[in-house]
Amino acid sequence: MSSLNMDPNLSAAMHPQQVAVAANNLQQGAHPSILPHPAPGPAPAPTHHGPGRPPNSERQLVIDGRRFQRLEDTVNKLLELTQLMMNRQEELNDIMVQRQQTLQNQVSFTEERLQLAMDSGGNPDGEGEEEEDDDDDDDDERDPPDMAYPPLGMQFRPNFGAKKALEGLLDNINLWAKEHGYKCATLRSTQKPGERVRVAIRCALGGEARYKMTDENGETLIRTKSGQLRKPYRKRTSKKTGCQFGFILGETGQGTNVFEVRYHPNGSPPHNHPPMEF
Repeated sequence: MSSLNMDPNLSAAMHPQQVAVAANNLQQGAHPSILPHPAPGPAPAPTHHGPGRPPNSERQLVIDGRRFQRLEDTVNKLLELTQLMMNRQEELNDIMVQRQQTLQNQVSFTEERLQLAMDSGGNPDGEGEEEEDDDDDDDDERDPPDMAYPPLGMQFRPNFGAKKALEGLLDNINLWAKEHGYKCATLRSTQKPGERVRVAIRCALGGEARYKMTDENGETLIRTKSGQLRKPYRKRTSKKTGCQFGFILGETGQGTNVFEVRYHPNGSPPHNHPPMEF
């Protein structure tokens, strides 16, 4: 044992059996394997993390958590976009349904007016001429101002296919008015931002007769824009009688183009002229 020249501290820490094995190997000329060998078993898993960094498994969990969070955020954004698209589609569907209803109302109103015009046109075969004469007699006996005003709440719509809404509205009003012996004109219309349209309707013969002013010699005079009186450059006549007949139309809803008779601003005065000829 003294020939080994080993460190006493090392030999004291070694097992006696290990010392014997090392001495035997030395005698046989082999390298003395006296250091303790680790017990056989699975190799430890290598670690590649540095100081201050989590092990690979924990780091992978952190990475997976971040990926899942990003995926969840993306899904939430897609759900929000889908909800917005669905809401917009519902709005478009409501607008389309409203337009279809408005178009159907306009078409039905036009068909009713056309059917009424065809019914009042008489029989083209010549039958019923005596009945038409009787109807004419009834029209002569009827007092137009009694039936002149449309009832309150009666609705009018612009004529289908009209370029301007007010012109089409006046056309449909005159379809009804001509059946009662007069014709209407638009006095004024008002439309403020965000509010419904209001239209003032009056008799076509309303207003002052510009060419009925005469001087002391009986000559006709006209009044210029500056307020001066002068002789007209040519002879003209005016059929205006200053009729005070008129009523107000109000839009039932903003953008609906459906107007109803609201009230008569002048207290429902009758016409001051006989039935008009058309």
